[in-house]
Amino acid sequence: MTPRIFDIVALKYRISIKYKIRKFFYYGKNYYCLSCGKFLRKFAPFGKIKRDNAECPFCYSLERHRFLLLFLKRKTNLFSGNLKVLDFGPEYYLEIIFKSMSNLEYFSADINPKIGMFQMDITDIKFDRNTFDFILCIGVLEHVIDDKKALKELFRVLKPGGYAIILVPINYNLNETIEYSKEEFQKNGAKYHMYDFHVRDYGLDFEMRLKKAGFNTERITYGLEIQREKRIRYGLIEDEEFYFSQKPIENSSNRNELSKFKKF
Repeated sequence: MTPRIFDIVALKYRISIKYKIRKFFYYGKNYYCLSCGKFLRKFAPFGKIKRDNAECPFCYSLERHRFLLLFLKRKTNLFSGNLKVLDFGPEYYLEIIFKSMSNLEYFSADINPKIGMFQMDITDIKFDRNTFDFILCIGVLEHVIDDKKALKELFRVLKPGGYAIILVPINYNLNETIEYSKEEFQKNGAKYHMYDFHVRDYGLDFEMRLKKAGFNTERITYGLEIQREKRIRYGLIEDEEFYFSQKPIENSSNRNELSKFKKF
């Protein structure tokens, strides 16, 4: 992977005076951030094409982060079970939350030495097979040249019966993923840095990539179950969805190594 990735500056080191000052304009009671617990006048706009009520001005969580937290709290035992968790490419405030949870044995990793607890390449994860009950990987694979190897590594270190949430931006207008050449990646990567440049645009075939890596998959559309008033108050998107991927129990002959992560 290009060394330019080390030019990525972790979010906690990029919080400028501008962003600290803007917080004062967002104090209020109309909205509530599920990530940091702050009440807001509104969420901040975010994105190259600005989305209203998208980013929390206090913890910088986006719609997908808050949606994910709500799902994990209501539909899994992540907040109650004694679990071993790997968070690859950790999001700033989610990492703070997970680190504070006494029930978790939490590990975060990233290729960037300024992010996470361990510097690690996702295509060469330095943990033994069948180590983790749950794996979270948000917005990483679109920057990784060999994403198939990365998926195999995530599958390898997940315990049988364990779950992974692997989030990537998906273009639902594409039936098949568009791959960019290594040469184009290296050329553009030097210009845009890996933080901005994607080596592929994922299409509807992303689920098949998960399955080819060995995962069983379930498409989660939990946002449809949340009342409209709460979706608005929490700054969530109605059609937010992701794939909940499980390592088959059949991959183990030892019941003691099965994951304790549960889906309700």
